[in-house]
Amino acid sequence: MLTSPTQPVITELPGIVIPEDATIASLRRAGMYDRLKADAWEEINDENFAVTVTGPRSLSLAEFTESVTTRQVEEVIEKMGYKLALVEDLLAVGAHPEYRNLQLEFFITALGSRSSYYDDNPPFVPLLFSLEEERLLGETSAFDTEEWDDIVDRFLLVDENA
Repeated sequence: MLTSPTQPVITELPGIVIPEDATIASLRRAGMYDRLKADAWEEINDENFAVTVTGPRSLSLAEFTESVTTRQVEEVIEKMGYKLALVEDLLAVGAHPEYRNLQLEFFITALGSRSSYYDDNPPFVPLLFSLEEERLLGETSAFDTEEWDDIVDRFLLVDENA
């Protein structure tokens, strides 16, 4: 049985706006990533992920101080009144001049957008991360019960009541 994690530390990211005419491709370009993980270049695109929200976004980062599973993150975030951020939110953070280098400090993932490219794999979720001081856009598997201990440091959230 999974135990309930403690409340995460929440850090607000004010000032993020997704343009009305945004596409996944345009948001990827705006991020000016040093590199894209090879499969992310092909898979994080307008065919697999659609921009479903535009305009101002009330985004925050959640930092759990212990290992958590995807299911635990979902439960805690819902109880706190947040929703999991979408790929367009993640790409907007990566493109924002004030926040673009946060991924050099810690990984950021958007659990609210999932896509399955291969039938025998769990869903993939997009993430921002770094490798040797390069900013990268990539993806990782979102197992419901596997712990996110040293894979991801922060989860991107949306406060739709703000």
